[in-house]
Amino acid sequence: MDTLKNCTIAIPWQKGNMMVLDNILTMHGRATFKGLRRILTSLTTT
Repeated sequence: MDTLKNCTIAIPWQKGNMMVLDNILTMHGRATFKGLRRILTSLTTT
């Protein structure tokens, strides 16, 4: 768990922000939060 914490970057999200990442190269997850969760996705191939 220490490695996970040491490799984590907290993003100060603001309304309207968006993130694009490579799902194969990036370890990702989220911490708990309160509020409405809205999920938008798009899949592409190269």
